[in-house]
Amino acid sequence: MGADLVEETLPSGDFADGVMAASGAVFLAERVADGVRILRSVGTDRTEIALVPCGFTGLERVGDGHVAVGRDVRSCSDGTPGVTVFDVATGRAVAEGAEEGGGALAVTGSPDGARLAVACPDGRVRTYRLP
Repeated sequence: MGADLVEETLPSGDFADGVMAASGAVFLAERVADGVRILRSVGTDRTEIALVPCGFTGLERVGDGHVAVGRDVRSCSDGTPGVTVFDVATGRAVAEGAEEGGGALAVTGSPDGARLAVACPDGRVRTYRLP
């Protein structure tokens, strides 16, 4: 039998998604009145790093160093469709891509963190090299 799981409790919220990143950082998507707030949590320290006004499609870990946030504007009229990539260590945006045709339905990263694939509403999958 393996080791027992140890529960860690994060502050409560209406979370839409979450992903564990490197060095104990957790990225969370919390629903708020004006969209989805992206938070970076390390231990008990939570920092807001972005607000997605609408069309949030999910968080994805990309390798050990990045987390990608997808946005799809088919569900609303404001906001910019596409993907923003955040640095795990700092929580800062390091790359952004606007998607023609309505945004990102889903995002996923390669295991080595070098590429990002974006599923788009027009039926295409676009790939990007990450910084």
